[in-house]
Amino acid sequence: MAAGAPVYIAVDGAFSLLHSTSAQSIEKGVRAAAHEINAAGGVLGGRPLEVITTDNRSMPARGIQNIRTLAAKKDLVAVVSGRFTPVVIETLPYLHDLKLINLAAWSSGDPVIEHDRKPNYVFRLSLRDSLAMPKMLGHARAKGIRRIGLLLTNTSWGRSNEAAAHHYLSAYTDITTVGTVWANWRDKSLIGYYNRLREQGAEAIILVANDDEAAVLVKEMAALPPAARLPVLSH
Repeated sequence: MAAGAPVYIAVDGAFSLLHSTSAQSIEKGVRAAAHEINAAGGVLGGRPLEVITTDNRSMPARGIQNIRTLAAKKDLVAVVSGRFTPVVIETLPYLHDLKLINLAAWSSGDPVIEHDRKPNYVFRLSLRDSLAMPKMLGHARAKGIRRIGLLLTNTSWGRSNEAAAHHYLSAYTDITTVGTVWANWRDKSLIGYYNRLREQGAEAIILVANDDEAAVLVKEMAALPPAARLPVLSH
């Protein structure tokens, strides 16, 4: 084991969010990496890495409070952030004011790293929407689908995906959107949004939603006649 005072890495995630183990998954990865580093002698001449956690409950206000608290901890060098793009984006001003490094391990919204703050204290470790959306649209195009409906979550994550979709579609004349509909977190039904896009002529749906809402839509689509079930490409 490495000796000396610990160097801290924090994981700020939605640990208490029901039906989600994203924060726990990130924490396990960080702890595994810290274990390997410590077994090899630690950092800074033999100091061990130690992992601490904070729970933002997927709430931006709590994420901001956690960042403020963590920034005051002696020998904390970085925060690994969690799944939710809106939480990370709302913490950006505080991360930069406090000069605290953030490692974005899951959140895919492009604005997480694309902003005007210099120097940029946020580093992406994950997929980003400007890669995911072209991949989904390209797959639809390769399947001969020409009219897409966008069913997006009404958050900064959804808006990031809408921008990525329009950027991709501006380069092609053989594929277009019939429209965009916005679903809210914790919506009890999404079939109305789906039917609106289908009635507008969508041949497939691109879905950007959290797992809870996506599961609702899948169950509602399963109750439809087979002819009314459109292909869904899910982020």
